[in-house]
Amino acid sequence: MDTQVLIPLYKIDPNPFQQEGVRDEAKVAEIAESLQRNRENGAKGLLQLPIARRVGDRCQLAFGHHRFYAFDCLFDQGDTFFEEMPLLVRELSDQEMFEALAAENFKRRDIGDIEKARTIQDYMTRFEKNSVETGAFFNLSPESVRDLVRLLKLPKDLQSGVEDGTINRSNARRLLTIQRVAPDQVREVAKELKGNTEADPDQVISRTLVGSGNTVLMWANWHRGDEAMAGEHLWPLRLSAEKFPKSHLPEMSVTQVVKLMGLKMEYGDKRVAETYLNHFKAGGPVEGIKEESYTAMNKGGCLDRLAHLINPPACSACPFYAKVNGDHFCAFKECHNRKVKAWQSNELEQAIQSLGIAAYDHKTDGKYIVLVSYNETHKKLVSNASPDLRLRKGNTYSGFDGVPDGFAIVAVGKIAEKLLTKEASSSRNDTNSDNYREEQRRLAKMREAHQDATYAFLWNVATPSFAGLLNDVTNVEFLLEMSDRMARGVPAEEPNGKSTKAVRLDFYRRALLFSLLDDVLDMWEICQQKNPVVTMAKELQGQAATWGVKLPKNWMEQAAEADKAITVTVETVKAAA
Repeated sequence: MDTQVLIPLYKIDPNPFQQEGVRDEAKVAEIAESLQRNRENGAKGLLQLPIARRVGDRCQLAFGHHRFYAFDCLFDQGDTFFEEMPLLVRELSDQEMFEALAAENFKRRDIGDIEKARTIQDYMTRFEKNSVETGAFFNLSPESVRDLVRLLKLPKDLQSGVEDGTINRSNARRLLTIQRVAPDQVREVAKELKGNTEADPDQVISRTLVGSGNTVLMWANWHRGDEAMAGEHLWPLRLSAEKFPKSHLPEMSVTQVVKLMGLKMEYGDKRVAETYLNHFKAGGPVEGIKEESYTAMNKGGCLDRLAHLINPPACSACPFYAKVNGDHFCAFKECHNRKVKAWQSNELEQAIQSLGIAAYDHKTDGKYIVLVSYNETHKKLVSNASPDLRLRKGNTYSGFDGVPDGFAIVAVGKIAEKLLTKEASSSRNDTNSDNYREEQRRLAKMREAHQDATYAFLWNVATPSFAGLLNDVTNVEFLLEMSDRMARGVPAEEPNGKSTKAVRLDFYRRALLFSLLDDVLDMWEICQQKNPVVTMAKELQGQAATWGVKLPKNWMEQAAEADKAITVTVETVKAAA
């Protein structure tokens, strides 16, 4: 039951859950002025009395702090009429005190997303509430509760930007993606979005991730309609952790763990590293590791990364995975590299078992020749299960049944020497032979594959990197006219009339850059090279230096990966016949 009492100001304390820095002096002055005008109304001029609880001989406010500040201000000015404040006193638990204050604060029109998020997180932490229970109290959906709380993962200065409105909530949610997977880049992205209202946030983030040294672009958005994979010839991103061949993950040495943990190569440090390595290999807690020791050692999350490397989750459920603008990224390059080795090792093992062919070893096998199913001699060697056959990783589709993508059957030893000599002689002496014409068709398709790869790199990697040159050009119609006159063969769909201005600007700027870069490069000569994308990337480095463009840190690595993905299938060669 409520009890109305007059309490001296010096015996009134704020709600113990009241956040610091929420006093609004303008509001205090407004209430004080109202109190002075209405003091003849009784109850010290208050139309709604604040609620409080007793704690000993003092009272704690549940809400009504600005009314208390107004009383205190008037009393400090010498008006003794306001030395006591009327309150409704009732029995309240800590949770009821928190909820009363939170409900009062959430009624304010000026409350920002960050203050809401802090209140919600505090409520969930203090009283062990989940997002469903919290949403029910604050009249929010569980998804909204989680979205608000995630804002607190942003750096403090960016939280301030959300609070003062310079970063809108939509962009703040997008910044959370880059904060999660590439935190070193988040301020750079926030700065670009603040300074360019026409910029498309997803494209800015995608471009930043492409240029991040620890990020792998696993599957680009130009694979429309295809299932997202971890890369060419690799696993589907939706593959569960249980089905991934973790037994093939490379063994981590104590030296690698010491380096990961930032320790010195001393005996004691090696023992510590070995303890944690065995701890994570065991898949659970082991004797001798206490929670406080783990926390102290886990500087910068090094132990969390070690656990991740030893027992990686499914890519689609990984905290280092991000899908932005249709592109799929892994922001833990070391983990991706380990999984690639495991996947390829498993593929090789399965193929060896099913085909009965040993793995190629360059140290003992030496020279080799790739066998293809459209060559009768090669077919006979495979069907006869020649002992000089090996299975090798490569980018050539051999066409033989049971050979997984990214692998080829090769001949070694005397058979390889014989085939190499015969084919070299045949090519020199009979340019009209079927072998010659087959080879020419293969070379033509190879050049075509090289062109596809170089143009894909030019569009997906190069044009975003050079895009800053045209940031000041904001006239869509001008860009449309220029790109339509100049650009041909852009490997992307043109945006339709319903697309936003930012999307259209980005496309036509890149289309214009695509044409300009294509013009300064000798693409015919580049496509003749063994590694065409790397060749082109090196030339573009010089152009970037001339134009003052800063290229991504992993520029050449991306080019090398693009070269590895070039394939010419048997079917494409036959189709050219």
